[in-house]
Amino acid sequence: MTISGTRSPSMSRKRKRITKVTDQLIDTSRKPALKFFFWTDYSLGLGLQAALHLQVSDINAGQMRVHVRRGKGHKDRLVPLTR
Repeated sequence: MTISGTRSPSMSRKRKRITKVTDQLIDTSRKPALKFFFWTDYSLGLGLQAALHLQVSDINAGQMRVHVRRGKGHKDRLVPLTR
């Protein structure tokens, strides 16, 4: 319950709303490069700075993971790729 007595939306409803807005953002992008950027950023859960530092050489398709450099706290991490 919130302070005003109304219930906040469930996490699944919030997630659906965020996904819908993200899909709209990606769909309204006219340039394929921007679509790819937004899709990659969202699907890997990257912040803006981590996404801007992402390079093709950071993607390891053989091991199905991405090396994210300079993420939160300037730390590197490995993110699994989904099929």
